[in-house]
Amino acid sequence: MSDQKRIAICGIKHAGKSTVGKIVAETLGIPFADSDELLQQKYDPALSVREIYLKLGEEGFRQLEAKTIRDFSAEKTAFVLALGGGALSNPF
Repeated sequence: MSDQKRIAICGIKHAGKSTVGKIVAETLGIPFADSDELLQQKYDPALSVREIYLKLGEEGFRQLEAKTIRDFSAEKTAFVLALGGGALSNPF
């Protein structure tokens, strides 16, 4: 079995992806992250994800979302990442 466990849990808001993701990460002994929290840290922690979306518009938000996920993935060899449903259809 590979030491590199990269697990993405996708779902709509309040589906429990962060709760489940934290349990899986703890069980496997690997880092957990929520893509929305990472995005807020990267852009402006004082703003909600919705506020960032409204400020940047759909395309700008999706570009930031994709860059945030790429940057996080590049830093970690193993992780559990909770993603909002919109990330699945992100063209970037």
